[in-house]
Amino acid sequence: MQGFYISNLHNKMHKLAFFEKWLREYKLTERDGISLRLFYNENHKSIIELKDNFAANIGVFIYKNKWNRDALCLFLEDLNNGFDLIELLQNTHGQFCLLLYYKNEFHLITDKVGTIPIFAYVKNNIVEISNIWLPLAKNNAVSLNYQWMAHYISHIASSNNSCYDKTLASEISILNYASIYSIGKKLTSKKYYDFKKDLIFSRYDDLEDIVNVAQKIISDNFAFLKNTNGITCNITGGFDTRTNLAVLLHNNIQFSSGIELPIGHNSLLTKGKYSDLVISKKIAEHFNLNFDIYTEKKTKTDEIKQKKYSDLNYLLFETRYISTRMDYLFDAAKKHKIMITGIFGSEIVNQCFHELQGYRDFDANLFVRQSYSYIDIIKNKYISGREYHDKQAAMLNNILADSSYQKTEDIATYLSYFAFYRTDFSRAFGAYNCAIPTYSPYLEADFVKFSMEVPFKLKGRHSIQRIIII
Repeated sequence: MQGFYISNLHNKMHKLAFFEKWLREYKLTERDGISLRLFYNENHKSIIELKDNFAANIGVFIYKNKWNRDALCLFLEDLNNGFDLIELLQNTHGQFCLLLYYKNEFHLITDKVGTIPIFAYVKNNIVEISNIWLPLAKNNAVSLNYQWMAHYISHIASSNNSCYDKTLASEISILNYASIYSIGKKLTSKKYYDFKKDLIFSRYDDLEDIVNVAQKIISDNFAFLKNTNGITCNITGGFDTRTNLAVLLHNNIQFSSGIELPIGHNSLLTKGKYSDLVISKKIAEHFNLNFDIYTEKKTKTDEIKQKKYSDLNYLLFETRYISTRMDYLFDAAKKHKIMITGIFGSEIVNQCFHELQGYRDFDANLFVRQSYSYIDIIKNKYISGREYHDKQAAMLNNILADSSYQKTEDIATYLSYFAFYRTDFSRAFGAYNCAIPTYSPYLEADFVKFSMEVPFKLKGRHSIQRIIII
């Protein structure tokens, strides 16, 4: 499944242009007055119905080393056999959003670290949820979020790590991670897992041990791929995808490879002997891998198609990362069942938030004013620079509220994930999963937690990945 739209108003007409135009709809019987529209692409239909119950997911849902449709079947069987839902969820992994109707109750479940953003409009007894925020805005009365506008403009203009955990519409929020949401007249939730509970910053102090743990975690998490065909692995020439490649090869997992060459980046990716394209081709040739190049087409028809995708994505996902890639992903979905990517590897395995090194004691108010520029293009009419920075600092303080650390620099990965990936980078990953199930070993809960426990000083110059690749 690549898309869904949920509403507790079953008689309401909804505008779902993106879903209806680019995906196929799975006809599902209405449950208890809840309107549920499910959409899928090509053969990626991870939806099952078992008697009066059903389960569906977007992304990659892994259970008992099976994934998506096969995993959903096993999961529902265990539920029917009397196992507790929370206990079963603690034994899942992957990057997913799970929709579950069981014993006349409807649940939406986010993965353990919330890798795919799920958006919700909750107001005046109206509950509507989707993996794309724009239909929610079109189908409900919303207002502009000036803090988000200021963040996005400042982030684009300055290329810093500024972040904001809301959306362009003030009334649309992002659902929490590792949560079971129950949908009715109201939206209620409870946590089923919290990896922060026993998180210890700087737990590790030996690079050899760190490399061994990292390689084992990635290998164990790749185990679900051993009996899977139709795997494509992104190769960009960077350390993240090359690490994936090394572990897949070490575990004798069969796969093909490919690279995306988005419009606007060709000079960086294709020119020169050290370009991503040249390096990726050499890697594929060395290991005798099938190698696909997903790039812009040259015909007038395809140029028009490309522009439609580009404009569409800019609106759908509020992010620049994915604005020219959707047509390549839809092409990949025709040939493959799952895409392995290195997304967010560098940000979580290596040193990030270098500006934290200058702080003996972290002060969020000082940090945002020194590190997060405010581009005042609306002349303080809607939000002042002071208000902008105060809200950014409040968000960081909230993220760090339950954490205990000694060295400020060692919270860099923690902040990188919760204040950057969850609020910004995740939208690109969500977009990938609107075309093809996409999996990154760096976004598994156990690997995220492990990375947060590695000291900042041992993460320099891709040291962990270099050793794994060799």
